[in-house]
Amino acid sequence: MSKSQLYCIWFIIFSAISFMCFASVIHAEELQITCPKSFLMERIPLFEGFSATRYGDRVTKGCVLQGYGRCVNNIKTPATISKATANKWLAADLIKCEAKLDAHMPWWRNVSVVRQAALLDMTYNMGIDKLKTFKQFLHHMQNKNYALASRSLTNSRWAKQVGVRSREIRHAIKHDRWIAMKK
Repeated sequence: MSKSQLYCIWFIIFSAISFMCFASVIHAEELQITCPKSFLMERIPLFEGFSATRYGDRVTKGCVLQGYGRCVNNIKTPATISKATANKWLAADLIKCEAKLDAHMPWWRNVSVVRQAALLDMTYNMGIDKLKTFKQFLHHMQNKNYALASRSLTNSRWAKQVGVRSREIRHAIKHDRWIAMKK
């Protein structure tokens, strides 16, 4: 076999592998969102995982979590809970997060449902008070400059802590499409 034939075979194999890798990133599963709360009822358990018992948050010192990452400090909860209980808690917490967004950032209802889901997920994950410290991000969101809003999250400590969740949210904000990415 000649060098040119070997080069041609190498090029074809390399191209095929590159295309498969590229395609798996670009053509990850696009998730349809009609209701942010319903969507997050399915998505948050994937990000947070389930714990029937209390455990210490590895990020927020002194915070005790249970269920799907619910902070249960100063709340009397059973030693062990079921997934059904965790789902009830999650639904109630998402309603509270919506109310907090309505009170502190009423403009959030004027963005697409995909971007509403991103803001609601961030509120559930970090709380409204912490979200309010992302002033540059919120300024860009309110002014509908989604590329800059997405970019402003990229190097945040939060993005590094939550990994794939952050990449999904940043992509959703920038492109108005929620893509499920692999961990």
